[in-house]
Amino acid sequence: MLEEIMITLGIGGEAINLLKTISFLCVTLQEQDEFINDCRERDVQYINRYLIKLRKKKILEEGYQSAREFETAFHLNKMVALERLLQEPISDFNLKNLRCEDPQHIYNIHKKRGQFIRFNELALYA
Repeated sequence: MLEEIMITLGIGGEAINLLKTISFLCVTLQEQDEFINDCRERDVQYINRYLIKLRKKKILEEGYQSAREFETAFHLNKMVALERLLQEPISDFNLKNLRCEDPQHIYNIHKKRGQFIRFNELALYA
């Protein structure tokens, strides 16, 4: 499906981060179809704004409801827990650069700095 998105929207393979974000946020067939339909014949700025809005929507709808819920998920799988918290792809490199191992502290930073914080900012304060 990513190949169809690339062809339809004219996104080149060199746009690695953009493609990772699309793949991460547009998981279901419905999300992919909506993305294609809404972004067809649009410029890259529109596509970025669309993805920012989708990320925020997913944070509100799919984010953790409590620190305890995040802490439990963090102990099971750090990468998956952080991806759900931040709604952005987290790499092994990201995890290695996250100095904090305390999920309560990470969650508190997330709440204090704002629920739409990105990983790089969170890592600065963790």
